[in-house]
Amino acid sequence: MTDNEIIAIIKQTETKKGFIGITNYRNSKGYLSNYIVTTFGDDAYPRLLKKSIEEIETNQLELPSELHGMKIHGSVWDAAIKEQVASWKKSLDGGHNIKNDRTAISDDDGNKKQGFYQKDGIPYLFNVSVVKRHVTEEQEKHNAKLPPRSTPKSPKAAAKDYLRSETEVGKYRSPFKLDPENFSRLAFSGTAIEIIDLTLSLYEGVD
Repeated sequence: MTDNEIIAIIKQTETKKGFIGITNYRNSKGYLSNYIVTTFGDDAYPRLLKKSIEEIETNQLELPSELHGMKIHGSVWDAAIKEQVASWKKSLDGGHNIKNDRTAISDDDGNKKQGFYQKDGIPYLFNVSVVKRHVTEEQEKHNAKLPPRSTPKSPKAAAKDYLRSETEVGKYRSPFKLDPENFSRLAFSGTAIEIIDLTLSLYEGVD
């Protein structure tokens, strides 16, 4: 199946309701996982940034004294919060020069397919929240052969990572690249797109 065939199927289906299942998704690092996601719709990221800033500025977030085996003192939290909130506010003001070079996928009547976009002819799923992530035993074997995921190296980096993951913006996941080589099955609104041979090729040589 090609990118164009996947886009053609997306154009013909209803995408505004329910959940989207992505099986055997391979991220940019090569890790395999299965996801259930739901779409936020347009302008999700700015809305979640504002909620995250409000959470922090109104002291709604619990701040642990230790992360990744490192002590996080009050002064570290103060510095991390100051820097992270400033970065989020800069994003809201358009200061990070984030380029929007994607085009919404629409049907022949011009109706946008919620969450689905294309860039350079490749379909993507943007503006989604991960409801559940699951890794099978076979996927674990595959993932174990890859370089370990990086962890924060300093207390302040750990604190900022915590702020990004535990506030509202931590629910935001984007994008999923829906190139045929990146997943084996995509299911939504009663429609399933299947890349039949992908699972076998990815697991080839895995004990």
